[in-house]
Amino acid sequence: MHLFTNDRMEKREKAFTLIELLIVIAIILILIGIALPNFLEAQVRAKVTNAEGEMRSIKIALVSYGVDRPFYPADIMEQGISIPGPSHSWTRSILGWKQLTTPTAYMKALPQDRFMYDENWTPSRQAEQYYRYLAAGWRCGCAGVSVKKGKCIVPAAVKGKISFTTPFDPDATFKGSFTILSDGPDRTWNFGEWVVHQENFRSRNGLYSPTNGTTSSGDLVVWGP
Repeated sequence: MHLFTNDRMEKREKAFTLIELLIVIAIILILIGIALPNFLEAQVRAKVTNAEGEMRSIKIALVSYGVDRPFYPADIMEQGISIPGPSHSWTRSILGWKQLTTPTAYMKALPQDRFMYDENWTPSRQAEQYYRYLAAGWRCGCAGVSVKKGKCIVPAAVKGKISFTTPFDPDATFKGSFTILSDGPDRTWNFGEWVVHQENFRSRNGLYSPTNGTTSSGDLVVWGP
């Protein structure tokens, strides 16, 4: 009898009590709570780095295209194509990018914006998952002047005029000939292309900055010469 009692006591000493199990679970949950945000932030940072690298590669292809011609590829506005869709999705349509692959392949494949990518979208909407492209059609349209073969037709009366009020001179007002844009971690178009306006360039209005938080608002923008 004495030996049996000692046996049971030894088993009790080896087993975890309910309180001990709860403490272990609580510690695990605390560690997950600390590690998970860091893991998610690392994923966002990697996506930002990847997007910036892809946009720089697109810029090289666009400049190469411009070397072979006296203009850059026409954006959707210059092409005059009407594409219905939410959030100005036409600005990231594949129709604006095909000029880099056909007939001359300045890029082997067109990268898609991973901040907008959704494999569950319908095939028609998957054609809207590329980076936004805004070039002469956008620049000239914003300035209230006409465009022809990638060049803005600027009236003599507004030559050199830098303004937000149309008509103005887009060549004097905007620093870049084209803009490549990703909506960034917040997946919202913050109209970051307007950073190339001379009056916004110093403040960098609309641009994403990780110092404001990994998923803060703002767009990732690369602009051309």
